[in-house]
Amino acid sequence: SKGEGQKLYSYAFENGFDVPPEDPDAPKKMLLDSYIIINISGESVPKTETESLINERNADLDSVFLETFNMNFNTSRPFQENDGTVNYIENYAKLRINSNGLFEYDCMDASKGLELGEGIVSDYDIIKKAGEFLEKVNSVSTLPVGNNYVFNRLEKKENRYEIYFDLTYNGIPVILNRASGTESNVKITVEGTKIISYKQNFIACKPAGGDFEIKNMITALDDFYSIY
Repeated sequence: SKGEGQKLYSYAFENGFDVPPEDPDAPKKMLLDSYIIINISGESVPKTETESLINERNADLDSVFLETFNMNFNTSRPFQENDGTVNYIENYAKLRINSNGLFEYDCMDASKGLELGEGIVSDYDIIKKAGEFLEKVNSVSTLPVGNNYVFNRLEKKENRYEIYFDLTYNGIPVILNRASGTESNVKITVEGTKIISYKQNFIACKPAGGDFEIKNMITALDDFYSIY
């Protein structure tokens, strides 16, 4: 039985969403993994919005960022784009900072990248070191309550690793832009044991006021099938 205010969930196999229709003439449907958890009661969740954590930049903040990436504020060559994005270039490295929160570091020569440190012998070590570097970069600002970073995945090709971290708000991953393939908040590219690229959106989530209703999964799937 269902208590008042209690949400109901079930596995996909309990509702037959993991098997095709028995009637061969019936319309084909999208099949789900048997153990996907389905929300069958719907729920109300608080509305949220994002804010940039570096929208009030200054020379001191930029200097800290540069130092974190082994660049020097006094010797790097800065130039500003029309939208206010500031680029710092020093030798083979470039740091790009936008007040909307987008932050990018690139090293044009992999041999000059940022050394992750000693003792790297496995994929786990790469992920651990990348996570530690993420913490170091983010030590310049404080994440608001409810915001955290979690490891998403590692993509490996020969000697190059791409490590992805997600921003979560109250335990729920924040999807930035799935269509463009940049849904993860942080992407760190490592070649060998050196960081050659670091991209992050310095944003956080906060309450926006009010709630919105999420349909239960069965209704949502019915709507999907009626369209496609």
